[in-house]
Amino acid sequence: IGTGSGVTSAGGGGIRVGDGNPRIYNNVIASNSGMYGGGIVLNYTGAVVRNNIVYNNQVYQAVPGVQTFGGGGIWVLANFGTTPKIIENNTILRNSSAGTGGGAAGRGGGMLVWATSIQAANNIIWGNTQLTGEQIAPISGGSANVTYSLVEGGWAGNGNIDVNPDFETTGFYLSDTSECIDAGNPDSVYNDPEDAPGMGKWPSKGTVRNDMGAYGGPHSAQLGNFTITSVRDPKTGFIPVDFELEQNYPNPFNPSTIIRYRIPAREDDVAGLTTLKIYDILGNEITTLVNGKKSAGDHEVEFNGSQFASGVYLYRLSAGSLSQTRKMILLR
Repeated sequence: IGTGSGVTSAGGGGIRVGDGNPRIYNNVIASNSGMYGGGIVLNYTGAVVRNNIVYNNQVYQAVPGVQTFGGGGIWVLANFGTTPKIIENNTILRNSSAGTGGGAAGRGGGMLVWATSIQAANNIIWGNTQLTGEQIAPISGGSANVTYSLVEGGWAGNGNIDVNPDFETTGFYLSDTSECIDAGNPDSVYNDPEDAPGMGKWPSKGTVRNDMGAYGGPHSAQLGNFTITSVRDPKTGFIPVDFELEQNYPNPFNPSTIIRYRIPAREDDVAGLTTLKIYDILGNEITTLVNGKKSAGDHEVEFNGSQFASGVYLYRLSAGSLSQTRKMILLR
């Protein structure tokens, strides 16, 4: 992201598009950096950006004395003909905008819209940070028509809300109690895929009415059973992973399934004994899969249930003072 002779700045850490009409669907765009547009740059474009997770991207002062231009998650400038820019059913969170320069510097941790307009609906825009202004920053005549979206701090527009999105612990899936479920645009063209009659197909939840965020709308898809485990900050280096026990896969299973888990590098007490144990539904321990010291990072282990009866089982990961439990189903 450095700059050379005749270059004003460098942007588009994850995706950079210019002079075209891209379709950007069903991606995880995470932990990228630039001096503008840390996640996505749309420079003289039309665009359709749908069902993406744009997470933990940053704009910062990579080169001393060179201008930055904001837009931690998405940066949008000018037009390509008359094609609109549509931003729908994205989860845009924990991006940041810092640095110095002109009027755009340090603005729009979530999105910056410069001398153009966007049509944004059914998005979750949450936890983004900037040096000045709000998470969405229209500048130089730019405008952001935002509807049926969760915007932290609020945003004027039909159907918008300002509440905690209430995510599950992995993948930024909506928890069953999230107010984003069935809160998107009620027009049937925005409906989630249908499972049982009138009910949304997972990872959508609730009825077929659009869910805000990356897992709602007609293009909803599982983006992978991922957890953001770590990022590398260009200035400070490695940030340790989080403690996480993933849902086993497949589930239900017969007779074997894979259990993945993550151990953090921080917290001294986690560096000791790690255990992964299986229990029946009454809480009786039936087997131990892991019992020993584990290095920080990702691990997986297979559980073979061929010796056990069909039913619901619990599996518990413990590392130092940390513990997490999940359910799984064995079908024989």
